[in-house]
Amino acid sequence: MKYNFNESNPFLNSCDPFDRLLIGQAIVENVSIISQDCMFNSYPIHLIW
Repeated sequence: MKYNFNESNPFLNSCDPFDRLLIGQAIVENVSIISQDCMFNSYPIHLIW
C-alpha cells in the first residue's frame, strides 16, 4: 500500500509528527485510533475511548 503524507493536507495540522502519521494511517486504512487525547476529535477518524 502506498501512502502519500504531506504537510499540505489540511487534516494534518497536529504539531506532533507521530500524531500526523497515526491520523493519516487511520484515514487511509479506515481504522480506529484508541486514545483519550481530545486533539483527535478534530479529524475525520473513528476514535475509541
